[in-house]
Amino acid sequence: MDTMQLIDGASATVLAAMIAAAITFLAAVFTKESKVSEFRQQWIDALRDDISELISVLLYLAHEYEQLSKSANKSHAPLVLERIKPEMMTIQRIHARIELRLNPEEHDKLLDTLGNFVKLRELSAKSESDQTAAIRKVINEAQKVLKAEWRVVKGGETTYRWVKRLSFFALVAAIVLFARVVL
Repeated sequence: MDTMQLIDGASATVLAAMIAAAITFLAAVFTKESKVSEFRQQWIDALRDDISELISVLLYLAHEYEQLSKSANKSHAPLVLERIKPEMMTIQRIHARIELRLNPEEHDKLLDTLGNFVKLRELSAKSESDQTAAIRKVINEAQKVLKAEWRVVKGGETTYRWVKRLSFFALVAAIVLFARVVL
């Protein structure tokens, strides 16, 4: 066996090891990034559920306060307040969950809008059209956040996108090199 065959055999072995390492690396990156996107989708779904539940409970409480204010018998107020206590606790719990999910620097508008919306006295004192406008504002801000996060899920995480681009360019370069060597 001459020296040239040994070098070619060694080169082929090294090349095969490099290809195997590259495939392993790409598989690991794609798997991890896929899992991150899956978690991001779950985050989106949970945020959407919490915001819709928060709106629902707040509207229920606003309705109860409105009925109480229209009632001629104000002595029922302690009973009504006791009856709606679980909903008030639910609001605090949901609001806390939403705040913990959001980044104060990225999602400051949504956090401010939700904070204003959660103030029950303001909501219950507003007319139905004002309540609808407040709800619309929360929904609009939430949709902006959800849309931005969905774009990330749809396009892939940043690392995934870069590795995909680099892999494509490496493939094109390998094809060009192979074509030059063969032709």
